[in-house]
Amino acid sequence: MKKEILFIVSDMESGGFQKSLVSLLQCFDYDKYSVDLLILSPQGIFMNQIPCEVNVLKLDVPRKFFSSFPKGVIELIKEKEFVLALKRTFHFCLSRIDKGKAGIYMSKQIPTLSKVYDVAIDYNGQHLLYYMVDKIKAKKKISYFHSDYKKWDYYKNADMIYYDKVDYIVTISEICKNSLDDIFPKYKKKTRVIHNISSPRIIKKLAKEECPIKFDSNYTNIIMVGRPSQVKGYDFAIEACVKLKKMDYKVRFYAIGTSNEVEKYKEMVGKFDVQKEFIFIGETNNPYTYVKNADIYLHPSRFEGKSVAIDEAKILCKPIIISDFSTATDHIKDKINGLIVEMSSKGVYKGLKQMIDNPHLIQELVENLSKETLGNEDEVYKLYQLIEEL
Repeated sequence: MKKEILFIVSDMESGGFQKSLVSLLQCFDYDKYSVDLLILSPQGIFMNQIPCEVNVLKLDVPRKFFSSFPKGVIELIKEKEFVLALKRTFHFCLSRIDKGKAGIYMSKQIPTLSKVYDVAIDYNGQHLLYYMVDKIKAKKKISYFHSDYKKWDYYKNADMIYYDKVDYIVTISEICKNSLDDIFPKYKKKTRVIHNISSPRIIKKLAKEECPIKFDSNYTNIIMVGRPSQVKGYDFAIEACVKLKKMDYKVRFYAIGTSNEVEKYKEMVGKFDVQKEFIFIGETNNPYTYVKNADIYLHPSRFEGKSVAIDEAKILCKPIIISDFSTATDHIKDKINGLIVEMSSKGVYKGLKQMIDNPHLIQELVENLSKETLGNEDEVYKLYQLIEEL
């Protein structure tokens, strides 16, 4: 008899954990497991990549309730869902005071599921963790945390309470595990590392599709994958672009991703007059064809847990530049399969200049990547092991 598994996630928008979940579900054993997926706001570019074997559940709450503030509230008012609009506004105000209490409040607004599961897996953390613990019936409960907790500890007091009630806390790298263990030593025996899954077979297949844009070979084409935000270092990249242009380097940056901050960075690009050099592509469910056809992959984040996008660039053998965020050495061996640069616009500029000026360095990095055994579909067996330990 198949074990009944429930995954819980906030949405399927463009983002690292959403892509990670899709990759995990694409490798799952559906002969052995029956999988339900609860998506609070069932929308986003990864919706159509959910395997057909997965049963996507529907909630009785309008998805706008879980949308970003104030956009979601405006939509709820238009739909005359005044009580929900008021609750969502209260949640926003409470989150300014205590994010943990706000997360618990939000979790209580999500309808309870009547079905009993063998294993429930919250793939987001925070309010979905609280919801899973309080309102889902399951023999075992597993919570994921996808980043360095020391950089994202706003929910610490609430998580301290709720981590006590789960069987396992899964994170995505040894550095992220150490961070959790330092902050929650009481739960050290519960923490496990399961790396984000990257499938070379799927990535290389999608990379062969025709790229929607044609890169100009007279320029060095630099690709970024990540939501336009300060966390992802877009300010560093734009300022580096300006410096390279001033030094007469022929460069073009292409940014894949979207966020509610994108207009801010478009204004920044306009202010520095680099509209032709820094191009916003927006969302796409196939970034791989862009990455394959570009010259350099740039990831100037201020912090990361374990970046799926970097792993995918490695599979496509792109010369990679990343900033020295806390988990950088989990991703790249400096000057062997990529460059790790200072976390600043100056650092990004110097790294790009170094690559552009040294074609032999690019060749060496690509050759080293081509010799690596990349891809880790077998990580799914670590999750199976936790599931089977009933």
